[in-house]
Amino acid sequence: MAPLDEGRSCMPIGYNYTSTCTQGGYPTYVVNVSTVAQIQLSVNFARNQNLRLIVKNTGHDFNGKPSGKGGLSIWTHRLKDKVFYPSFTADGGYVGPAIKLGAGVQVSEAYDFGKELNVTVIGGGCLSVGVSGGFTLGGGHSPLSSMYGMAADQVLALEGWFPLWFTFHYPGPLTHQSLVVLADGRFITATSKQNSDVFWMLLGGGGSTIGVVTSMTVKAYPQLPTTLVTFNWTMNDTPNAEAFWAAFQSYLDNFEDFVNAGTYGYYFLGSSGAEKGEASSGETDYNFRMVSFVAPNMTVPETQNLLKPWFDTLNSLNVSFIPIYSHADNFY
Repeated sequence: MAPLDEGRSCMPIGYNYTSTCTQGGYPTYVVNVSTVAQIQLSVNFARNQNLRLIVKNTGHDFNGKPSGKGGLSIWTHRLKDKVFYPSFTADGGYVGPAIKLGAGVQVSEAYDFGKELNVTVIGGGCLSVGVSGGFTLGGGHSPLSSMYGMAADQVLALEGWFPLWFTFHYPGPLTHQSLVVLADGRFITATSKQNSDVFWMLLGGGGSTIGVVTSMTVKAYPQLPTTLVTFNWTMNDTPNAEAFWAAFQSYLDNFEDFVNAGTYGYYFLGSSGAEKGEASSGETDYNFRMVSFVAPNMTVPETQNLLKPWFDTLNSLNVSFIPIYSHADNFY
């Protein structure tokens, strides 16, 4: 995702700052897996050759965790299976609709699948992110998190491969339904009751440090009418710098109420002319840009009423901004 973490050693034409192209921080071996058996073979190869093992889904990671100089990268991007269960009984007590997503299913694909079934899936705001990869296994914030919790809170079962060098205790025999690959070729399913230590370690603990998840089963929710609001202001839209920062402070003063109401805000605060929150040296063109204020299960008037205390403060500070409202009968 971020070339800095790969060492910037082989940049595309137009972005390269040197004429050389070297291995840099990239792995030496990459296996584009399409089956669980290929994962097991890859792990055996990495172990036998004493190679660093990396798990990569989409690579959408600002900290570069899917990279690893000289190692072997297992690329799960092609594991795209999707299954809908109208009624799923989970070990944790959940009974209801659920969707099983392969490790390579991206947010756009999960949303599309949910739309076909008239349900809502918890995913990120960026459509190219892998749902069953580092997004969920790292916690996963979503436009629906204020209503339903993090992406990790949706997981009912995990399937994948986990190495024997972790000292987990696996209670009971493994059945034909188990779908997690172990170093000896077996698979396991991890739930809140089966292999629960693996299950809880994966939900926010960083999946690629624990094993290779091949799929996960998550809750599915009803479709929700949703209101979206976008707006921005720059330093030039306020009387002075004090008013600009007071306007931002007023957002901090109100956002706990917004979260409690089930809404979500994704914004940039920065000093770039492009208003993407990316400050450049010497720039003073500060701006606040609400990329998307998402109000699930709210009408436009209800959303306006929720935002009124904040907007009243902005008006009292003589901040010039124009909120743009849109509404749809479903989150998709």
